[in-house]
Amino acid sequence: MRNPVSYLICLPAIVCAVIFARADERTDAYYEAIANAIAAGNFLTADSILHEWKNAGNEPIERTFAEGHVAYRRGQAELGKQLTDSAINLSPKSLDFRTRQIREQYLAGQRDEAFQGIRKLAAETAKNQTDWLIDDTPIDIPADEAVCLLMSSHIYNQLNHFLPSTDLRQFADSVIKAYPEYGSVLINTGIGYALYEKGDKAGAIQAWEQALPGAHQPELSHLRALLATSYGEVGDTQRSSDLAKLILDDPESDPEICQYIKQSYSVEVDTLSYRQIQFNVLSYFASPLATEWITENLEHPEIILPKYLAGMNYVSERDLSCIKAERFDVEANFADSTDLLPVIVWTMPEPKNFVDCKYVAFVPQGDSLRYITLEKTLPLDNDELKNMYIVCEAVFNVESEGYDHRNYGYRVGDNLTTEQFSRLAAHAVYDMSSRAGVERKGNKTTIHIPSAEEK
Repeated sequence: MRNPVSYLICLPAIVCAVIFARADERTDAYYEAIANAIAAGNFLTADSILHEWKNAGNEPIERTFAEGHVAYRRGQAELGKQLTDSAINLSPKSLDFRTRQIREQYLAGQRDEAFQGIRKLAAETAKNQTDWLIDDTPIDIPADEAVCLLMSSHIYNQLNHFLPSTDLRQFADSVIKAYPEYGSVLINTGIGYALYEKGDKAGAIQAWEQALPGAHQPELSHLRALLATSYGEVGDTQRSSDLAKLILDDPESDPEICQYIKQSYSVEVDTLSYRQIQFNVLSYFASPLATEWITENLEHPEIILPKYLAGMNYVSERDLSCIKAERFDVEANFADSTDLLPVIVWTMPEPKNFVDCKYVAFVPQGDSLRYITLEKTLPLDNDELKNMYIVCEAVFNVESEGYDHRNYGYRVGDNLTTEQFSRLAAHAVYDMSSRAGVERKGNKTTIHIPSAEEK
């Protein structure tokens, strides 16, 4: 689980560019230059490239289709259809022309025309699975399979960048309905990739689960690995481990996938020191790298810690079951406005050693979190109490996968409550100048944070 899903997505199981390589490198270069110009919104450059292509005199049918592609992206759907129809009429057995026209129609909002094109192509390929072309080259697989591979590529490489998840799913379902034999596996695999890249891990998992029943090796190994990794990322360690075991127990599994699983699901369990738990692990929980299921469960250490440690093949040298979480809405004044900061405080196991934490707090700051600690420190000569604590911060370091430490210098005694620490932690985060301060009236504490002008 330490390797990202992106590694698996990069494998050539579904990337049609690997399977169907264009024969003419010059044509590829023209298409790439046109795509870059369109992406930059520079249609004058795209027209200039088309003019240069025309003067070169090569691949006139491809150039005609490219002109239609530019017209579609420019918003001239009728002209786009005329031009792409012209190219298709000149090469009626070209599957890439047919599927790319459907893609452009769908992007242009011509949904009915796109769905009609899918059904028409499915009817034609059902009558004849051979004699079809991709890049003027005869295919050596069934036409239905080739169409589904091309459509998966369009979903992942093109539609994914322009359409929301619901529209992607609608397009995918229409292809699956027209091509049930190959679509269930190939299209669901492609839509899973697209949804994962959009951050919709639940949608990706659902798509890959739908692809699983009809998959055969080596695609079956690939799907199981995608699901094992994704389930691990969302905290379902049992399902993740079950799928990993299926891969390793199946003698027909792809050797490369087996190697990935062996590296990711090590049988060796690392024992983390209590210090590593307090600083490396919990600072990671507050970092932007933390997955959604972690940030959603910060109020439930009894859920988050066992799942995370088990998923990463870690155990703790100390019993962590006694950790309790509390949430406090801390009032913070920002110039003329007052915000309530939802600060989550964990009461940690009884501190034994220097730097052991009595409390830790997760303090919101914009869309991110700060991880503030109350650490056991050595008493000074003038300290009245033997047990003294100091407010610090641990910041997860992406490069070292460790943490950077900050000391705020607030020293307190052993009798600080969790509510008081929630306010002290918020004050530590927002103490941006000497003019920030804390006002106490009875049991109420207000944190004053100066405006930018005041600072």
